[in-house]
Amino acid sequence: QVLFEPNDNCFDFYCDLANQKWSLWSDGVHGIHLNENHRLENEFIPNLLNSPIYFFSKLLISNDYSLLVHGPESSKTLMMKHLMKNSLDLTKFDCHVLPLSNCSTPNSISNFFKYYSPLNGMKMVFFIDNMGSVKPEIYGAQPALELLRQFFDQHGWYNASSVEFNGIIGANIIGAMGIPGGGL
Repeated sequence: QVLFEPNDNCFDFYCDLANQKWSLWSDGVHGIHLNENHRLENEFIPNLLNSPIYFFSKLLISNDYSLLVHGPESSKTLMMKHLMKNSLDLTKFDCHVLPLSNCSTPNSISNFFKYYSPLNGMKMVFFIDNMGSVKPEIYGAQPALELLRQFFDQHGWYNASSVEFNGIIGANIIGAMGIPGGGL
């Protein structure tokens, strides 16, 4: 027996284990009250397209996994900032934002990470926005992204001046990027 209406599809629903039923990702109720101080463009509004991404992003970060949110123009930045500010337990997660641009360098990223360390019992979450905007060098390399790749592979990177390994523990990264070539 099919549990969905004829015009619905299985991707519009998730398995609500607590209530033992299929529920819509977004029921259209958001509880947002807009006024001149609380503007629409600054508010994350859940819908059937972004609610699953939001849910799985929170699930992954809460379970100590990093993630990359990828796709064309959408609400990636707004969604991840809302996740860090309103959904993650701020007594367990210390969240910071690093927007990249076409002039981002490994030194600028390394200097950003230098100033933060997790407090006792907390995890660091770094939201790195516009990862696709880093300008390639003449030979096609992108050293700023290579530094981040080294973080994922080795949980840190080598300091270029002292050739010492700088380990980064208790940290996860949420990366966001658009389509290739769609950066700044």
